[in-house]
Amino acid sequence: MAVARHARPWASAANTSVVVGVHPRDWLPTLVALRRDAAWASALLLAATILRGGAASGAGSAELPPPGRRVAALNASISVCAGAGRWREALALLREAREARLRLDTIGFNASISACDKASRWDWAFRLLSDMRSERLHLDIVTYNSAASVSERASRWQAALALLRSARVGAVAWDAVTYNVTIRSLGVGRHWEEALRSLDEFRGSSLQPTAITWIALVVACATAHQWQCSLRLLSEAGSGGVWPDVAAFNASLAACERATRWSHSLALLEEMPSLRASPDVVGLSSSLSSCGRAGQWPWALRLTATMKEASLQLDLVAHNALLSAFEKGSQWTRALQSLAAAASQHLAVDVVGANAVISSCEKVSKWEIALHFATDRPSSPDFVGWNATLTACQRSTRWPASLSILEAMDSRRAASDGVSFRAAVDACAFGGAYPQLRPVLRRARASRAEAIARQLSALPGADVAAVVLLRSAFADASSVTGPFLRSVYAPLARGLGAAQSRVGEGSRGDSCSGSADLASWKLLKHSLWLDLGSEYALDVPAARSLVACLDHDLAPAGAWADRSAGLVRARAAEDGAGA
Repeated sequence: MAVARHARPWASAANTSVVVGVHPRDWLPTLVALRRDAAWASALLLAATILRGGAASGAGSAELPPPGRRVAALNASISVCAGAGRWREALALLREAREARLRLDTIGFNASISACDKASRWDWAFRLLSDMRSERLHLDIVTYNSAASVSERASRWQAALALLRSARVGAVAWDAVTYNVTIRSLGVGRHWEEALRSLDEFRGSSLQPTAITWIALVVACATAHQWQCSLRLLSEAGSGGVWPDVAAFNASLAACERATRWSHSLALLEEMPSLRASPDVVGLSSSLSSCGRAGQWPWALRLTATMKEASLQLDLVAHNALLSAFEKGSQWTRALQSLAAAASQHLAVDVVGANAVISSCEKVSKWEIALHFATDRPSSPDFVGWNATLTACQRSTRWPASLSILEAMDSRRAASDGVSFRAAVDACAFGGAYPQLRPVLRRARASRAEAIARQLSALPGADVAAVVLLRSAFADASSVTGPFLRSVYAPLARGLGAAQSRVGEGSRGDSCSGSADLASWKLLKHSLWLDLGSEYALDVPAARSLVACLDHDLAPAGAWADRSAGLVRARAAEDGAGA
């Protein structure tokens, strides 16, 4: 095992008076005391004496302790370092023991692996495990538990389970720690049903599940979105006289939040004191979010009052949940009041909070407040908030405000989509601002063209010239014509044909990637043709014909051009008949 040498800055921090003059027979009692005080630097000084083979300076003894006593003392020194989280020093002692030709036993390696576990250094833990096997040392259940634990902490849950199963194959009896690590590993992998089976096996042995077991089970079920199971486990643990800590309750509350089970979340909060747990800011924030998602703003307000009574500071997540509850309940005045209260407590408003406030104003057509909040505050919304502001202006036919919002979005480099431009177009149309429609439509087409061009460029087999042609045609065409439709479809025809060829070639080998390419091309084609029907306001028969053409995925480009030209002629004939 290659362990780098380290300088010894800890020597100046060590209490030399504790280790000077210690007789070899007093090494172990001294190290036990040092471990209790986490005095790892003093333990390293004593270990240096042990490695030299004699008593500390001033002991006045020429006795050479037997190797067994030195190994036991070095094991204890490594344990002191492990208990203090000094994994590098523990590994350095292992290396120096080898240089001193002392063969450490399983206890010393277990202590070193435990130090790596606490530092989440799974790489070094596995090196130590490999060294133990190469030196044919006995791997006991402590070895397997420590190595599996560090693997689970590093999200390498498959490796952890493999280690523990190999212990069982090697006839090493499992203990309570083994079951707990197994359940935690299965929880990381979201195998909650296997975790429950491990509980049944645990109960079937002579061992008893601990509080750590129940916490691991609750977290495993909650992480897998099994909120009912997590609640049942909490109740079952309490009935058995085992009291999980607040982390287990927070996991169940988070699962209820994800499932929008606000009533169950509130019921669990009410039950926590009887289960010897007190809600903290994390659990209350989860419950507040559950109420926020369900629009239960009265309950959200009560939870906020509960947090204040418990002297818990309302954090950004909880405040956003409260604003979300007000937004879903159309309580725009309460949302603004909550903002003022947050400002007095120096609590910032992020994008999530800004979107919630703007959306609450949009639902009651308070376009002036939404516009002010979107444009005159340092916390700008994202495209969701901008679109809500545009929708508020569109409902009030405030087309000048809609145009100014589009300009503000451009200046702040905010993303715009079809919803943004559609709201602006409707505001101009309903407000009678017909001259302003053409530039808005031009910008909408240019924006959509850029989005399609980026999507097309990312697909395998797309040529740059086709992308440039598509961008220019989509952005500048003033009407739907046959040549325009042919120019739009040309890169799609080439890409679809190439993708289909790769799928055919893949039939002789791996066809997964070719099939994925073909699916991506088809998805882009569907999106593009439906956009044509939306952006250029094709009538219903023409739009249906376009959609019907989608069934012919590999039709020649000429056939598609003929279909497109026929659609245009049909539309012109209908327009002439209507005139």
